[in-house]
Amino acid sequence: MMKYQRKWAILSLLVLGAALISHGSASAQTNLPLWQYSTVSPADGNTYTGWMVGRSPYAHGMRTTNIQTFIVPIIVSVTDGLGGSFDPTAADTTCLGTGATVPNVPLTLFQQSPILTNSSFSFGSTNVGSTEYPDAFQRGNFWNSSANVAATGNSYHTLLANVTTLPAQTISLPSGDGESYAASALAGSGGCGNFVVADYNTLNGLLAGTGGIIPQLLSAGTITPSSLVIFLTYNVVEAYPGESFSTGTKCCSLGFHSGYAASSVTPNSPVETYVTADFDSTNLFGQPNVASIAHQIGAWIDDPLGTSISPYNVTPAWSAPSGNLVTCFNSLDPGYPLLGPLTVPGTAGAGITVVGANGFTYNLQELAFFSWFYRDDPSFAVNNWFSSNGTLTTDAGAVCGG
Repeated sequence: MMKYQRKWAILSLLVLGAALISHGSASAQTNLPLWQYSTVSPADGNTYTGWMVGRSPYAHGMRTTNIQTFIVPIIVSVTDGLGGSFDPTAADTTCLGTGATVPNVPLTLFQQSPILTNSSFSFGSTNVGSTEYPDAFQRGNFWNSSANVAATGNSYHTLLANVTTLPAQTISLPSGDGESYAASALAGSGGCGNFVVADYNTLNGLLAGTGGIIPQLLSAGTITPSSLVIFLTYNVVEAYPGESFSTGTKCCSLGFHSGYAASSVTPNSPVETYVTADFDSTNLFGQPNVASIAHQIGAWIDDPLGTSISPYNVTPAWSAPSGNLVTCFNSLDPGYPLLGPLTVPGTAGAGITVVGANGFTYNLQELAFFSWFYRDDPSFAVNNWFSSNGTLTTDAGAVCGG
């Protein structure tokens, strides 16, 4: 217990009075409100520091942080494979129903999801509040720490606020950089409809490369680096370099988070952070509907300056539970430890379901808590758990790879 208390005393001294990072700070790469943590991990005795979105749960005074959020629907057009256009703004009567009683437009379903609207969240027998899922996760993350979020009642929140949906953007993937497949044609998949496998570098370049959507929106003054941009796709997954869906080589990802150097548009401007995530109705990848979106926004909150493949907030290297795609990694990405083999339906960490006010059943990916990564035992998260649905019953254990 002394180790537990000593660790968080150090953290509190670092963040009190400095929870908001100013633009001029050497560590402030974004205008987002961020707070810094520092912790000594019992796994290796090393000190780890990083930045998270919002105010510190250890700071005094008002603790609710509202992040201006923009949704940009992305219509993806391909010619390879079955071809086609994959549009999150269009109704899908094949995989999402008739729309007579429950919405069948992916964009509408996301706008009404518990990621962006309040629901009552209970982790086990503990109610962490009526709020958005990413905020419920972060409240649970520090529930029983020396910050004692549990005792603050309704005062600590990190919210996606003033959500604005911008006009849809259409991108065309060149031949060789995107191919569509029929989910139903895959043996034993039980999949629905078609989907696209896009080359990660090509897709990311069209979104945030030179002349891409992010720099265009920055140039127009539509977005600022104090906001979050969510690119919403529909049945579009990504293959990273070395991955191949057709050969079954460790594929695919249903989203990623990253940042764009806004100084490319306005000198001395900080980074614009963004999330790209897929609304999935194929039922092929084990992350149905908004599960991958929940994953990527959770990862953005806990590591806003990193990317899905290059973390800024590092941890002692960990191995995920058996059967996970991530074998040895050092990222504070709360979704990775609960990703199963993505080609086996139902094995990914989509363990939390919420029936929305619209009648739709949403799947939210289970997320690993801070204590799991840094080996705090007992965990100081809600219920002393290591993940938001209690699947991870111990911390990450011995450091791997060394």
